Amino acid sequence: MNKKRVIIFNSFDYGSTGVLCNYLSQANIPTYNKPLFICSNSPKTHQADYYLYENTSKFYRKFQSIIAKRFNKYGFVGKKATKKALKNINKMVLPEDDLIISIHQIESSLFCLSEIIRFAKNKKARIFITLHDCWLFTGKCPYFDIAGCKKWMSECDICNYKNDFPITSKSNIKKSY
Repeated sequence: MNKKRVIIFNSFDYGSTGVLCNYLSQANIPTYNKPLFICSNSPKTHQADYYLYENTSKFYRKFQSIIAKRFNKYGFVGKKATKKALKNINKMVLPEDDLIISIHQIESSLFCLSEIIRFAKNKKARIFITLHDCWLFTGKCPYFDIAGCKKWMSECDICNYKNDFPITSKSNIKKSY
C-alpha cells in the first residue's frame, strides 16, 4: 500500500496558522510518510522543513514584496521561489507517495499559488485549502463579515480594508477578485 505524504504550505511557522501547521507536520500517522512543512517567511520556530525566505536573495524578496503590495498579488508573484521550493520538495517525495497538498495562509509575496497547483496536477495530488480568512475568494478582504460588506458576493471593487494585512498600496481589488 502506498503511503500518503502531506505537503503543508503556510506563510509563517508561528502564530495561529503556524502553530496549526507545526502540529500537522509533527503528526505521526502510520499510513503517512512524514509531512513536509513549507514556509515562506523567515524562520521563527525553525520547525518548517523548507523556508522560501532562506532560499531567496534579499533583493528578490524586496522586489517581490513591492510587486505584491503595488498590484495586490500576494500569493501569486513568487514564481521563482515557489518553483525552487517545489524542486526541492520533489527530491523528498517518493514516486509511490500518494500526495496531499494542504494550503493554509499563503498571503505572501514569495508564494505562487498557480505553481503549487501546477505541481499538484503533475503529481496527481489532492489539494485541500483551509480558509483561515476570506482573502482567497474576495478581492483581498480578509474578513468581509467584520466589515459588514457583501460586495464579495458579486464583485469586489473599492475596499475599506486595503491597508490591512496584506497591505496593498494600489487598489487593484476588482482585478484580484
